Amino acid sequence: MPLSLSRRRTLKLVAAAAGLASAPMRAFSIPNKTRYHPVSWNGRLMGLDASIQLFHPDRAEGEKILHDTVALVRQQETLFSLYQPGSALRCLNSTGFLENPPPDFIRLLRYARRISTLTRGKFDVTVQPLWAFYQNHFLDPSQTEPPQRAAIDAVLEHVGYQHLSLEGHLIQLTKPGMALTLNGIAQGFVTDMAAAHLRRNGLEHVLVDFGELRALGPQPYGAAWNIGLEDPLAPLSLAEVVQLRKGALATSGGYGDRFDSEGRFHHLLDPTTGLSSHHYRAITVQAPTALEADALSTAFYVMSPEEIKTLLTQYRHLTVRLTLPDGTLLRLAS
Repeated sequence: MPLSLSRRRTLKLVAAAAGLASAPMRAFSIPNKTRYHPVSWNGRLMGLDASIQLFHPDRAEGEKILHDTVALVRQQETLFSLYQPGSALRCLNSTGFLENPPPDFIRLLRYARRISTLTRGKFDVTVQPLWAFYQNHFLDPSQTEPPQRAAIDAVLEHVGYQHLSLEGHLIQLTKPGMALTLNGIAQGFVTDMAAAHLRRNGLEHVLVDFGELRALGPQPYGAAWNIGLEDPLAPLSLAEVVQLRKGALATSGGYGDRFDSEGRFHHLLDPTTGLSSHHYRAITVQAPTALEADALSTAFYVMSPEEIKTLLTQYRHLTVRLTLPDGTLLRLAS
């Protein structure tokens, strides 16, 4: 069974309008200024809990815009899902090619290939065969030992972004046995799409949380959105609260989604070695867009601090929070 987007990684960002995830949104009203009404949506998207919080002067109009936004992102889910029958991704993986792909689908793959090139393959959407291999290995009761190096190397023969062809109106997987997963990038793409739709409708006081978070602007009258980062050494506790007024946040951590009980093998795999990365307990990336934050938090998790520093020279307005295995905290910025 292919892995669903819900298994892409453990992402523990707690969005709070007033400091707590469960705090209700409240109306803002200051004499001689516009009164803003809170409007929100909570549901499931691509296997994860998702929400949109916004403020609008007209509650009915805000609810209509929000309804249209949710319908838009539901359409995207049919493109990028590993588990929905008939999705563009399922069709590509099953046949090895996709003719006349939807424009958003090829846009996302082109961006993914760019990140793969910049990271020298540390980010690679063709890693799905590795995910499936580890899942099947650890679900098989007859397997009592970790996977052998030779078996991992055999699977790596089917991994490599260089073998993903994006030519004209045709996408091809040019080696047998290849398959894609858009875990680690699709949520960011859809988050930005929702944010762009809300911006086109004139909204500014918005927080979108589809696993990644994107703030179009602050809450009314300038208050920041308080974003709690879960402590990877103490789950259910907060390590830090980030005040976000604009931009995006994404977190990657291997501690929450393991193939084995010891955590030696988890879902954040290095596509160049075939092994799970253990450089960090967690990484949080703050970036202008959710797409950047999503893809780079995934890539950075399998890169050394020195490699991350080098890549940051290619970007502007990025900050990276690295929690090392012993709990030491490093902060990097571009």
